[in-house]
Amino acid sequence: SWGSVPPSTITPPASPFDLTLNASGDVSGTASITNNEIDWYRVTVAAGSTTISATTPNSRLDTVLGVYTTTGGRVAYN
Repeated sequence: SWGSVPPSTITPPASPFDLTLNASGDVSGTASITNNEIDWYRVTVAAGSTTISATTPNSRLDTVLGVYTTTGGRVAYN
């Protein structure tokens, strides 16, 4: 678990789950989320401003998101 702040650098995982954006630039899905779980997703976005969000509509779980480059440097987090 990361607590409230993801690490500033990581070793990128060998097998992240690849996400494909639709024509509107969106992707959605469902996942089982538990405490102390870290999931890895890979997505390629166009240059410029991008909004990434995660919701837990049936839970009070407070998600922590970290966005990383392909080399493992943290770009942003919530």
